[in-house]
Amino acid sequence: MRPLVYAASAFALGAATAEGLGLGYAALFALLGLCLALLVLLRLRRSEAWCTHASASGAFFLLGALFMTPYLRPALPPDHIRNFIEDPEALVSPLGMDVEGVVSRGPEVRGGRTRLHVRTLRVRTIRGWRAATGKVLLTVASGPVEVEEGERVRYLARLSTPWNFGNPGEFDYEGWLNHRGIFVTGFTKSGRFVARVGEGRPGVMARLKGSVASFVDRSGAENRGALKALVTGDRSGIPPALTGWFRKTGTAHILAISGLHVGIVALFAYNVLIFVFKRSTRLMLAIDIKKAALVGSLVPVVFYGLVAGFPLSTRRAVVMVSAFVISFLVNRGRDYYNTLALAALVILAAAPYSVREASFQLSFAAVGAIIYLVPRLDRLFSRGEGRTAGGRRTPYAVALARAGGKLREVLVITVAAGLGAAPLVAYHFNYVTPSGIAANLVVVPLTGVVVPLLFLSSVFAPISETVAGVFLHGADSVFSVMVWTVRHFAALPYSSVRVATPGVAEVVLFYGAVAAAANIRGEGAGG
Repeated sequence: MRPLVYAASAFALGAATAEGLGLGYAALFALLGLCLALLVLLRLRRSEAWCTHASASGAFFLLGALFMTPYLRPALPPDHIRNFIEDPEALVSPLGMDVEGVVSRGPEVRGGRTRLHVRTLRVRTIRGWRAATGKVLLTVASGPVEVEEGERVRYLARLSTPWNFGNPGEFDYEGWLNHRGIFVTGFTKSGRFVARVGEGRPGVMARLKGSVASFVDRSGAENRGALKALVTGDRSGIPPALTGWFRKTGTAHILAISGLHVGIVALFAYNVLIFVFKRSTRLMLAIDIKKAALVGSLVPVVFYGLVAGFPLSTRRAVVMVSAFVISFLVNRGRDYYNTLALAALVILAAAPYSVREASFQLSFAAVGAIIYLVPRLDRLFSRGEGRTAGGRRTPYAVALARAGGKLREVLVITVAAGLGAAPLVAYHFNYVTPSGIAANLVVVPLTGVVVPLLFLSSVFAPISETVAGVFLHGADSVFSVMVWTVRHFAALPYSSVRVATPGVAEVVLFYGAVAAAANIRGEGAGG
């Protein structure tokens, strides 16, 4: 039995359907109480296991809906900035509202526009300044914005509540912002209407991220925009053409920090620590160096998250990797399904709206597909392999077999992840990438070189920019090979094909067909 899988699935379903259920707190608490009472009763009477599991799943379903409810019906305080939008006393200028706040994130430059996340402090009205709260996503149409994260600013902008166009299948922009606590957006024509009014005190993450980003910008690296995205999460400097090539080849996930990048950092740190620990026989006799290395690998993972500023996608990746590390520490490392479910529960408990987002769905679909399909695909690809005559092989044959095994491992992982993600990519983005598997076979291993070099560069940047520059330019050289690869794959006919949005039933049928095909056992396949 894998209880966490049932719990995570029920919790996710509850969060996903909470809006459709339309139940308030009272109804959800009442139903949850009934489920828990039933669960206790069934346990006391030692009823059938399926009855207990059904009742527990129902409780987790209601918990998912309960956790999601605050994001569906947010209770904003009276002094929230949204309540000032329709207040005629707050419209003191033809240019909009006069607001002061602290830059909590940004600036991010995209398409000539600059975006700032500003935490509101006060609003000017005809009666004077009034204290206010709430986040504002401020867009500056043109001109430089000379502010940094953590600084106090004053701006003139037209404020409004975010809204959707109402087109079928459109991206839920309003919900995406609301789930992140943003209920107001602002627009101003020029950076002249945004002024710094206080130095502020940027936090540790902001200072670290800014330091590394500044170093990458000064480095002169050919691909510094993409490299900065891989180490700080700021994708504003990536050229649109480069983004297009990666998207057409199904490798766009490389340009955003995800579980792949965090996992590479963890694996790199683990291997380095194992190498260091093995230099001491006394240490190897005194402790379990594998578990010690696992614990130590979490430190670089957290550091990597700090440099990236811990945006939601990076937090998810850190939680996923940490869950797998902890499972090995408690000797449950082979129970991959429960470990993945534990990571999902932690993420959804902290941010239940994640269940609706493509990045969450793609991450767990890809990892789940790897866990399920890799052993089956590996058996399929390894059929017929055996020893040479007499059971002896030359050293050359052994080395060749090992290289083939590594290549097969990369192949099956890439195929499994591609199959897991394909229907969701079609559902959310309306395209499939026939060249994706071949492109990922080259790009993913190269990412395993680029990310550790960038990590080492960010570690050494505050200590020695000379040493950091060596690692950064090494990463730049390898990334240039990646760019050359995806550019040529993107130029192939039908490298990316637009498709109609598949229905939920079609997505489920696809996964069912893949699972069925993976379990077909041909003649001689064994029991």
